[in-house]
Amino acid sequence: MSPIPSKTSNQLLMLPGPTNVSTRVMNSMLKPIISHRGPEFKSLLTNIEDKLRQIFVTKYHVTTLSMSGTGAVEAVFQTFFKKGDKILFPMFGEFCQRPADNAEMLDLKPIPIYSEIGYGPDIEKIKEAIDLIPDLTSMFIPLNETSTGISPKHLKKIISICKKQDLLIIVDAVSGLAGHTLNMDEWGIDICIAGSQKCIAAPPGLSMVAVNSKALEKSKQTPKISKHSDISLNIEWLKTKSETPFTPAIPLFYALNEALSEILEEGLKNRIERHNLCASAIYKAMEQIPFELLVKDENRSNTVIAVKYPKGINDTTFRSELLKKHNVNIAGGAANLKDKIFRIGSLGSVSPENVLKTITGISDIINIMGTKHGCDINVKDIINETKHNLGVFN
Repeated sequence: MSPIPSKTSNQLLMLPGPTNVSTRVMNSMLKPIISHRGPEFKSLLTNIEDKLRQIFVTKYHVTTLSMSGTGAVEAVFQTFFKKGDKILFPMFGEFCQRPADNAEMLDLKPIPIYSEIGYGPDIEKIKEAIDLIPDLTSMFIPLNETSTGISPKHLKKIISICKKQDLLIIVDAVSGLAGHTLNMDEWGIDICIAGSQKCIAAPPGLSMVAVNSKALEKSKQTPKISKHSDISLNIEWLKTKSETPFTPAIPLFYALNEALSEILEEGLKNRIERHNLCASAIYKAMEQIPFELLVKDENRSNTVIAVKYPKGINDTTFRSELLKKHNVNIAGGAANLKDKIFRIGSLGSVSPENVLKTITGISDIINIMGTKHGCDINVKDIINETKHNLGVFN
């Protein structure tokens, strides 16, 4: 019996991840399963690392792990830190809080520096913390915070301040790599984490961790509590054997390799500019409706747009109707922002056509739901303005 067709098969995913994946990338997973100890996989792994170096902009090793981004963050804490190590955490969203909680569970000492909701990290507060708190070992900070859509525009400056105190710098680039500008070596990042299912536009299930020599040296001084989560072991096997120490998710490696080829064919700079163009058009359309945006201009993300609901609009109903009527899937808020915001992912394979379909759907649904709440809008005007802002439909 043939399976019943599902409407989700042609869903437009405008989530903060996973993203839509090209047919080319999906088809690559149909290749035969091979031995992860054989020459074919060694060649595949070498190709992946070479491509990842170009995208992280680093000369150091980049290892690919068969685990989520959250798993990779935990692996970083287990590999490079010992009990009692103090880590500075600028806090501007749930994906700052979760790693800090995880660090605490591993008997590390997270030092939080909180920002107001919708604001990025405060450079002066970071300077003050570095001056006043003894024995800080490192700082953990996202390139792009997925729950709030905040991308700290002064990240390079923040890193340089921390490097003066010789702190180890960990950057969570899970939802930012290949969608925001990042230069690991030039900026002085010691450890950088990314995920397969965001701007890279591969299926979920893999994370990539780039590690420089300073961080690897620190790992030698750290008692290991898990072989599977030991990133230094993965790098050692990569360097000496072109293998992974444990069985990898081979079809996902095929997909990652193909997705990285797509990025390099498009050109990393062009890809980042596409993310920026699409996000800018979404921001302008949201302001026209009008919605209130969560994030101030200077810290707005290229990849996650966070939008506040008008009073009286129900989150579940709004997103369900958008999916039902327009087949566009967007995300709600997380943690303390649940039911207060929705989030549009502008990442990976996002295109002007995707943006237009999303804006059309959101404008339509909010117009239907919002009239009694003072949200009556002119959908046609918003669509025309979005086309103008994208500059591709005229």
